[in-house]
Amino acid sequence: MYSDQKLLGRIYFQALLPNMMAILGGTINVLFDGILVGRKMGELGIASVNQSLAVYLLLCMVGSLISSGAFAESAAAVGANQTEKGERYYSLAVEISVLVGILIGAVGYLFSGPMARVLGSSDSWRMVETYIRITFAGGIFKILLYVPFFYLRLEGKTSQSALAMMVMTVSNIVLDYLFLFVLELGIGGAAWASVLATAAACGLSFFFLLRSKDGFHFHPVFPGFQEIGKVIKNGSPMAANNLCSSLRIMLLNGIMNLVGGSSMVAAFAVMICLTLTLFHESIIRSFLEEGSEAAAFETGNAYLSFIGFFFVFIGLKAITDGVLRGAGDVLVFTLANLVNLGIRVTIAFAFASIWGVKAVWIAVPVGWASNYLISFIRYLSGKWSRKKLIRMEES
Repeated sequence: MYSDQKLLGRIYFQALLPNMMAILGGTINVLFDGILVGRKMGELGIASVNQSLAVYLLLCMVGSLISSGAFAESAAAVGANQTEKGERYYSLAVEISVLVGILIGAVGYLFSGPMARVLGSSDSWRMVETYIRITFAGGIFKILLYVPFFYLRLEGKTSQSALAMMVMTVSNIVLDYLFLFVLELGIGGAAWASVLATAAACGLSFFFLLRSKDGFHFHPVFPGFQEIGKVIKNGSPMAANNLCSSLRIMLLNGIMNLVGGSSMVAAFAVMICLTLTLFHESIIRSFLEEGSEAAAFETGNAYLSFIGFFFVFIGLKAITDGVLRGAGDVLVFTLANLVNLGIRVTIAFAFASIWGVKAVWIAVPVGWASNYLISFIRYLSGKWSRKKLIRMEES
């Protein structure tokens, strides 16, 4: 027992730093994107990027649905020593991601105008249209990126997965500066920077997979309905989480537009990028150009002072959610996240007319805490530990 715990501990800490670097890379990516767009285009630019985030999360939802679903089947197959079956689901993930990526990209590109009017405000929807049209044009790369992201980790190559994410981060920062400040391409330049950086990370990740002799390799397959059903079933919890995030941002942006227009959305975009309560004044200033509306600065500054005390719930929620997902107890995990969404949106809508933007502030930690409590109660019950992920099939 002691040797098993030591082995698990060693594996855990070997994977910890690369995965932290991968997550940190995405956070830095969003952080610098907000800073560079804000410094060049002001609060309207930040608001437009944040209002376009729902499309980005839609692509994340689709990518996670396909790849996490196939990954679960491949992982179970590898655990049962069924290598061919595991590789078949990898190939299936690649095929579906390409086909769905092309379809969503084409439809989204054609209907980006009407979508922008729904997502944006009266003074920002044209910028939103430009941004999401380019995002849809390169959406296939975002959806495909999830395939190597999951399968590199299944092969134990977490450091290579983290490297690809860091390449995406650095590329996006460099291209943002080049397109915004040197070539002055406006909001379209910021969108192209994200697309090209994602494409670079996607290509590098697949290169890491392809050069492995004993790893997963693509072979054309003709999927059956039962296989597709398994992918959708396994990938639904993570996809639902991303969908909740997308809906939450759309609804909260709508509240922000009602309360204070684009300046308030800009402030909210800055808020969610930062968690520091110290030095928050100078940090907020780094996002906004000189002469930006005082409301955007004051709101972001006040929010950081408030929300910083509640980020402990994010850590606790991530721990319990991770245990439930890892054990395959996805129903309660999904339910907890849906409750999180429902509480946050309900409080924000119900009290926005009374408390203004502070209704959104209060709704966020209440949703986090509720999510954590549901997951933690399930953890204490011990029922999650009785889930079976691997079923041996008789040959």
